[in-house]
Amino acid sequence: MLSANIDPATKQQIQSTGHCILIGIGATILVPLFLQIAQSNLLDNIHASFELQDTSAHVTVKIAVDKKKKADTDTIIVKIDPSKIKNGNDTPGKPNGGPNVGGGEKKVSNNKPPKGPAPDKPDDKAKVAGKDDGLRAYLIFMAYCFLAAAAGPRFINNLIDNVIKEKQIDNLKQQKAAVTAEKDKAEAEKDAAVEQKQAIEKKQELQTIENRVRAGKEEQQALKTASFAPLMRETLAAGAVNPEIGPITVSDDPQKGRFGGKSEANGRALKARVEKSLIPEFYNLSIWVESTDDTRPLDSDVVFYLHDSFRPAVFTIKPEDFENGKAIDDDLLSYGAFTVGAVTDDGNTLLELDLAEDSGFPEKFRQR
Repeated sequence: MLSANIDPATKQQIQSTGHCILIGIGATILVPLFLQIAQSNLLDNIHASFELQDTSAHVTVKIAVDKKKKADTDTIIVKIDPSKIKNGNDTPGKPNGGPNVGGGEKKVSNNKPPKGPAPDKPDDKAKVAGKDDGLRAYLIFMAYCFLAAAAGPRFINNLIDNVIKEKQIDNLKQQKAAVTAEKDKAEAEKDAAVEQKQAIEKKQELQTIENRVRAGKEEQQALKTASFAPLMRETLAAGAVNPEIGPITVSDDPQKGRFGGKSEANGRALKARVEKSLIPEFYNLSIWVESTDDTRPLDSDVVFYLHDSFRPAVFTIKPEDFENGKAIDDDLLSYGAFTVGAVTDDGNTLLELDLAEDSGFPEKFRQR
């Protein structure tokens, strides 16, 4: 009957009356769902009370009022039919926990209250207010129902959209919670990885310091056992190692740049050979010092300086241990390239070989 259902051209209903009634009833039934989505507490103030009366047993009570009055007290005679009384034990004539009634007469004293207006009870106003709230709730609920019935398809479509939207919001919240949980987990794992990395780096740093201290001691011991010139021995006795050997300037390659950077000098040469090892990812390494001048064979101690991860990092090979006139060590196992240093000719010849610069060695070895 609304103007929205009337065709302006034909003045006829667009939807039939039966269809409108059906849609109106359906929309009205959906009002509680609408209130639930709107988070309204209107339904909390609407109460439906249903009482079932048990008519299986009847109690007949006959009351006779004595005409004699004494002051403000009336004597009332109550007659009870015991056959009609049903107590908790289903025993006629005997109430729960009480004496036998026996069908006699029982006198009940009725003390009359004092005359005058009854005082207001504090709960009366609350009961009235509660009734008003309930009535208001009923009226508002009826208004919602009428509005839903009048709106019809628009109300239903809007409610469906809201339900779908709420479901989508719940799904998005769940997805967001899952993403947040994954993010928190990833951050926790990242923090743990960072802490582990820092612990490893600190451990490696301490190990490097310890290795260098040991390497320094090994260097001093190797130089002391080498047959260097008396001047060299005097400098060792004075606490110096070798003035010509430079300080460590490259942290991850401690021998780099300490021995002049040349692998050949004074008719001597420092060479190396790299081959694959039976141990995966490792290489067999051989290093040696040889003479390149036939008139000057190698006849003095050779002190080798390796990376501080080797044990020992500094060692001496004496002439009596040479092989074919070469000071050679072919029993080294290395994971990657590093710089080798050597001192010979009583400290007068310094040699240096960077294994990473030799293109003849495996590329994977040189890049490590």
